[in-house]
Amino acid sequence: MSINSYKEDEQLEGTGKARTILHLLSYMRDFKKEITAVLLIMAFCVTVSLLNPLIIEAAIDRYISGKNLPGLFRLIGAAAVLNQAADHNTSKGQN
Repeated sequence: MSINSYKEDEQLEGTGKARTILHLLSYMRDFKKEITAVLLIMAFCVTVSLLNPLIIEAAIDRYISGKNLPGLFRLIGAAAVLNQAADHNTSKGQN
């Protein structure tokens, strides 16, 4: 039973996984820009989420224990901007 009207899909029923993946990639060719944008946004968000513990560590070790409030406020501001940018990128298109 075919999924859609393409005869090419009917022939794929007995083929291997590699051929199926290549066939799916051929459909994705039209969306290169969108896929690249999504992957870049995902990489940015993952990077920010990995940086958060390091920012907290720096805040505790350098600024709070050293009683450096101006440095702490700068670090908090930088962390807020990074996290807001990451949150804004992940919530695009959601209502």
